[in-house]
Amino acid sequence: MRTLTVVLALACLQACGGTLGGTKSFTLDVAMPEQGQLRHRVELKTIEAMKGGSEVDSVGTFHLGRLDDGEIADVRKSLASTLQRVNWPSADTGTLDLHVLYTSYYVAHSNNDGAIVATIDWALARNSNEVTFSERFFTSVQADDVPGLNTLGKIKDLLNQHVVQRIADTSVLIAMDPGAKPRVAVPHTYGTIAEAVAPLPKRLTSLMGLPQFSTKTMDWEKGSRNEPVDWSKRLATSP
Repeated sequence: MRTLTVVLALACLQACGGTLGGTKSFTLDVAMPEQGQLRHRVELKTIEAMKGGSEVDSVGTFHLGRLDDGEIADVRKSLASTLQRVNWPSADTGTLDLHVLYTSYYVAHSNNDGAIVATIDWALARNSNEVTFSERFFTSVQADDVPGLNTLGKIKDLLNQHVVQRIADTSVLIAMDPGAKPRVAVPHTYGTIAEAVAPLPKRLTSLMGLPQFSTKTMDWEKGSRNEPVDWSKRLATSP
């Protein structure tokens, strides 16, 4: 296990605008099928975090690191710019509206390790609320997954990259065939919460303090046990 950059120092920076350096936006390449023609264009409409869905567990560190509005803004910009790399057909062929919800977002860290587990619900819809496709998937990233300086901020960035990749790649397949039910394989994204938490450490331990106050057995599945989003209902009641 590689050591997470000391979260005690990191947490002090979190109070002043996010994790170390803050999260950032990015643009990814989209996996385009070798055959097939896009019949629709995809436009990002909404990306949100479920109210009360972000939780933090700290082990011997400051209790900071929840998903915030600035991080959601970075994901919005990243997903929009990634979709713009696709040569979509003209709008008169039909548009699919993309909606994304970070339903749960669980951050846990000690002063030498950390991980994030998130539940993502998303959908494509025509005519505002006619749902064409919806999916729930889970994603997890831990300190060992991040190359180089593995701060909490970089763990968040890597998780967001996998979320954007899965949604963008799947959107292309749906744009080719709105009746398809593809399951796109992207690293660190999973169909079940059990698969998502399997690679994560069972305990987090801080290297400072008394053992009884610095070790915790983790419940990585907390926050992910709610039902998938009913997109037809959600979009029908949206302003």
